Amino acid sequence: MRETTPTLAVPCNRDTCKLPDCRCVGADIPGNISSAQVPQMVLITFDDAVTMRAYDIYKKLVGERRNPNGCPIAFTFYVSHKYTEYSAVQNLYAMGHEIASHSITHRTPSHWWKRVGTKQWNMEIGGERDIIANLSGAPTRDVSGMRAPFLSVAGDAQFSALWDAGFVYDSSISTMRTAPPIWPYTLDHALDRRTCTAGCPARSYPGLWEVPMVTFAGRDGYPCAMVDGCPAAGSRERTLAALRKNFRAHYDSNRAPLPLFFHVGWFWSRANRLGFQDFVDEILALPDVWLVPTRQAIEWIRRPLTGKVLLGDDSPFACDRLPKMAMCERPHHCRYTAASGEVIVMQTCAACPRDYPWVRQPA
Repeated sequence: MRETTPTLAVPCNRDTCKLPDCRCVGADIPGNISSAQVPQMVLITFDDAVTMRAYDIYKKLVGERRNPNGCPIAFTFYVSHKYTEYSAVQNLYAMGHEIASHSITHRTPSHWWKRVGTKQWNMEIGGERDIIANLSGAPTRDVSGMRAPFLSVAGDAQFSALWDAGFVYDSSISTMRTAPPIWPYTLDHALDRRTCTAGCPARSYPGLWEVPMVTFAGRDGYPCAMVDGCPAAGSRERTLAALRKNFRAHYDSNRAPLPLFFHVGWFWSRANRLGFQDFVDEILALPDVWLVPTRQAIEWIRRPLTGKVLLGDDSPFACDRLPKMAMCERPHHCRYTAASGEVIVMQTCAACPRDYPWVRQPA
């Protein structure tokens, strides 16, 4: 928890905003190092419930693929509660993936999220973090990021909730692609309207990071907040070509982290799945490409490292930073009947809660 109260944000002053805890919006490379020395980080993220069908897909996408230091590649999962199997969340965390919060209810309509206040955001985002910790075993301190449902950014209500709950970062603000691309930044200062067009915070949240949802350039340059929001490429080869084009826009310029945002349904298409795997294999053949969780990318930005140091124990990508947690091999099958008559079965290696976990209503 943070004890200070956010104040009105003012324009960023690069003379006083310095790493590791403050960064202005911009395309400049952290640490003023050359682009050739920058590890090209690729941030692959997934939104919504982690079902067993989705979990099987995630395992196939990882396979035996490794980063340059020999550690498994890893993704970030923004988990919403309903229909999530927490045995699968535990296994993903044990494999080295990052688990983040995406709310308990993920309720519709999407504009609901813009109407509610900080208390409701805290119950939804902080509440899902607590559920993840209780039912998957992933420590609360490691569930440090969030994404707004439907990318419905809610200004200070949302960011005050993250601030109050001690989250490290948000990744909800859709941002148009620039040349060169922008890097993640902190929310110490007022945002440029070119960076944030809706739901922007008016107050300052020192040290709270924003990992912007840089738009994906789909077929014919069509901009999409998430990869699966673009028209289908139509074939394995075209999928690979689209992913490659977006990668090159980062790798051949300032090497800002390349974010790729998905829902698992995009991978039900064999062409998409195979094209994605071809893409990952292609970029991992390069010596300076890393597929890492979002939190690790932030740690690199805070303290940029280059060369052989990245392969050592002091690197934010080091293998010894992987969680020490057992896989959930024999989950409990918890069965609940909702007031509507819907039957919900949830798997977890924790004890089954008496009631199906949901939003704790204020007294």
